[in-house]
Amino acid sequence: MTRDYDEFLDHIELEQAWRFRLCANPVHSVKSDSGQRGKIYGHVTVDQQKQWLFARSEKNGFILTEDSFDVVESNIRKFNRGGKLVTLSEAIFEGLLTVTDSELFTSALRNGIGRAKAYGCGLITLVKP
Repeated sequence: MTRDYDEFLDHIELEQAWRFRLCANPVHSVKSDSGQRGKIYGHVTVDQQKQWLFARSEKNGFILTEDSFDVVESNIRKFNRGGKLVTLSEAIFEGLLTVTDSELFTSALRNGIGRAKAYGCGLITLVKP
């Protein structure tokens, strides 16, 4: 059984609080000596992973406080794709968020947050608090 997602998204409003779960690929790039974007590295500590999500929250239409969410699981996933080894740093976040921009937030719900969306990362699940 499926339901129309647009109906749910139409009811997202400013200052709504939601419990959330997000499996993400928190990464950063290290600039090369020439100043261009360099290699992508996964954040591996809980503090790095929390900072990664905290830094992306407002531009995705929601806010978090330092103690309103946590990393409940973290792992490194490796697999072959097209003969090449793919390594993903995954973190599962859970907590409470508050909507600050319903348009940006619904876009984040539709499109996901961060990288590795093709591998199941970036999707946010919501439930009422």
